[in-house]
Amino acid sequence: MLLGLIAVVGCSGGPAINEVEGVVTSGGKGLEKVQVNFFPNIDGPSSSALTDASGKFVLKTTDNRNGAVVATHKVTLTDVSMFETIGRENEGKDVMKGRKLKVPTLYNDVTTTPVTQEVKSGAKNTVNIEIK
Repeated sequence: MLLGLIAVVGCSGGPAINEVEGVVTSGGKGLEKVQVNFFPNIDGPSSSALTDASGKFVLKTTDNRNGAVVATHKVTLTDVSMFETIGRENEGKDVMKGRKLKVPTLYNDVTTTPVTQEVKSGAKNTVNIEIK
């Protein structure tokens, strides 16, 4: 009986994870350097990725597995291109002058983001997120 209990406990690896890839766009154009975060509505690791030049991303969990928890997620999006301007050489300068954030700030917070996404089991999930 003890051996059976050890086998059951040893096999429980938490919630199921499935692969997720996608693209973040605005006006139909891919957005580069957007941090994408998926926060599951169940107990499990969050997932994140950074978009490439065409807005594409591939999620990894915080425990370094490919994909996201099979569940519904709140999705946050943050324009991280502005962080390139942080540094001593720009100290005291208005680095945002003339620049507009690619992603409105309401997308940055899990409590205000309008984006939810369901990750399903089975085939790889493909997600298209359009910023309005």
